[in-house]
Amino acid sequence: MMTIHGSHDLVLIVLSVLIATAASFTALDLASRIQASIGWPRYAWLATAALAMGGGIWAMHFVAMLAFSLPDTELGYDLGLTLLSLAVPIGATGISFAVVSSVRRRMLWDREGAG
Repeated sequence: MMTIHGSHDLVLIVLSVLIATAASFTALDLASRIQASIGWPRYAWLATAALAMGGGIWAMHFVAMLAFSLPDTELGYDLGLTLLSLAVPIGATGISFAVVSSVRRRMLWDREGAG
């Protein structure tokens, strides 16, 4: 088994946690506006919530990766793969917010129809 010794930059780790916290709070606030909207504003709130949450997830992980350093090791980032790694969490959270908001909307309609 190969053991790799590296170090972490505490400031970047704390920044990563702050990014995750701020992004989650912002995204959930934006997502709460989806339910109250209809038409194109609904999709706009959905897109901004997905961008905030997915972008925040990506930024938190990217900063955390920058916080870890290996001595005598050069690392590089492929632009295409890096952009893909940004698109995936934005798309996944967008789908998640869309599913949750449609389920909530159906539950509200069922409740109003039953009453």
